[in-house]
Amino acid sequence: FAHYPGLKCVVPSDPYSAKGLFLAAIRDDDPVIIFNNMMLMGRGVTEGISPGEGHVPEEPYELPIGKGRIVREGSDISLVGIGYTTVLCNQAADELETLGY
Repeated sequence: FAHYPGLKCVVPSDPYSAKGLFLAAIRDDDPVIIFNNMMLMGRGVTEGISPGEGHVPEEPYELPIGKGRIVREGSDISLVGIGYTTVLCNQAADELETLGY
């Protein structure tokens, strides 16, 4: 879908980005397809994510379409994820951190 001219595609990786991208898609003049991964549905409840990680503000906000988001700063390695693979990248970063990287 990403190769069709004029069509924008977004893939949220958490509840915060889902709300921001949904609102941006609604307000965008071009058509936007939102891809949701089933493994992210209800993740905040079932995975025991701390309240700060899954926090979604009540007021409306938009995330820019077409711009990546840095979820976690580091200096030794770059891990790039989209949708659920962002969760996997965070898990890998946690494991690397315990190893001293």
